[in-house]
Amino acid sequence: MENIAFRLHGRIHGTGHAPWLVFLHGFLGDGRDWDEIATELKTHFSCLCVDLPGHGASRVERPCAPGEILDALFKLLDECRIDRCGLIGYSMGGRVALRMAVAAPERINRLVLESASPGIQADADRLARQKADAAWMALMKEGGMEAFLEKWYAQPLFDTLYRNPARREELRQRRMRQDPRQLAMALQSMGAGAWPPAWKDWPSLRMPALLIAGRDDARYAAMAERMAAQNSRAQVWLVSGCGHNVHWEDPASYTAAIQKFLMDT
Repeated sequence: MENIAFRLHGRIHGTGHAPWLVFLHGFLGDGRDWDEIATELKTHFSCLCVDLPGHGASRVERPCAPGEILDALFKLLDECRIDRCGLIGYSMGGRVALRMAVAAPERINRLVLESASPGIQADADRLARQKADAAWMALMKEGGMEAFLEKWYAQPLFDTLYRNPARREELRQRRMRQDPRQLAMALQSMGAGAWPPAWKDWPSLRMPALLIAGRDDARYAAMAERMAAQNSRAQVWLVSGCGHNVHWEDPASYTAAIQKFLMDT
């Protein structure tokens, strides 16, 4: 195990005696993003909602290497006495969740990946993404969170959030509580261009997997279909009326769907 220079924090919903689910949020979020989902699921499961490095209470002093992040996550599971769990990850958290499943498949009994991918395959494309993320980091640190969020949520990826202005504003206010310098280090550590792709590992995973995407998020809907074609244990759920952030846009349907998947498999 590498020398871990930070400690991850998480929130537990449920008694700790039921089967475990571990939730990993996306960029800009924290474990509280899952409160609505975990509150509903805690009747049947114990839920650990993690703050990833640089988010929420999981503060870091420098960018973190992939091995450090995985070690810290498994250390948190050990501290919570979680030997095996269902693992749910959204976007950035989905990329990390997939790497956890590759690193220790014996510890993951079910995998839910929302709006996620195994990574960017071409070296040139990964480098281009790193440069783009560097520009986002500079905006965060120099312009502050308000200017950053205005531009971030103007991306076509998040167009569907504008259909519910009150819900979108609630999300924006949550993001305003984050520390831009911490988030910049998180993006450098866990951005789409930061880790090597896991496409070669994905087909060999044997735990049941549910791949979720909004139908209005064409890029990740196609990604889910592509991933399912490479792994016979994976199934796809495309959600009408939603874009990139399905669990925020339609939490009731999301909860019902993953509960069915978790209890049927």
